[in-house]
Amino acid sequence: MIAYPIRPDQLRALIQSHDSDWLAAAARGEGPDWGRIKAVFFDLQQHKCGYCERRLPERGRVEQDIEHFRPKRRVTSSPGGPGSGRSGGYGRLAYNPDNFLVACKTCNTSLKKTQFPIDGRPGRDVDDVPVLDGVERPLLINPVGPKCGSPRRVICFEGILARPRTKGGRARRQADAIIGIFELNSREELLLGRFAVIWLTWLLFERRERQRGAEAKEARTDLNRLKRGWSEHTACIRDYIDLCEADPVRAWEYFDCARRVVGFSN
Repeated sequence: MIAYPIRPDQLRALIQSHDSDWLAAAARGEGPDWGRIKAVFFDLQQHKCGYCERRLPERGRVEQDIEHFRPKRRVTSSPGGPGSGRSGGYGRLAYNPDNFLVACKTCNTSLKKTQFPIDGRPGRDVDDVPVLDGVERPLLINPVGPKCGSPRRVICFEGILARPRTKGGRARRQADAIIGIFELNSREELLLGRFAVIWLTWLLFERRERQRGAEAKEARTDLNRLKRGWSEHTACIRDYIDLCEADPVRAWEYFDCARRVVGFSN
């Protein structure tokens, strides 16, 4: 999970450019189809699910949904979690772009469903999203918005596994909620995908370190591109690159495991 920072005015400008009537129709209470602006978030998120960073298919787009970060009709929380027992949804935010992102159907429909755990109190009469965030203190993170970098302050990666970045406090509760709800450490497609990017990242890192001239420069450029967010599992890549720099021996051990899993060992 990585951040896709954008200001509310910038987001609305993108929506207006893509569909000149959608915002006006929403303001008139006409309930325009959310699918009309899905492409805005699809492109903003570099064609990846906002929660699990799995790449989404471009054609047909049947594997991705406009996800309402705060559920529209009904709200539940993880069993025993903060804010459990709530029932009313956030219908007032159903057409507020600050409440949108694109998510894969597994994250949206199968896993998150109507869950929305909070640390604060329900903001039943608040419709301004930044103010609502301050009142409710949600444990989940919407990666699309003005708060750049917040997912990485909460979650880190040890090899292919997502871990809380802190041992306690609110950041730990956020990490536990995100990792648990989206099953980031148990979905086979995610684990295999992270193995693959670790394999590729180590090969580029080793090439950068061992080669000279144009080849080293090319490897450095490719590593920087991986960190920018276009690849699947960028959060995992960023932490793995940091490990390569700090502890190459341990990083190689993860690579050795990865190459065995993805089928490139002898």
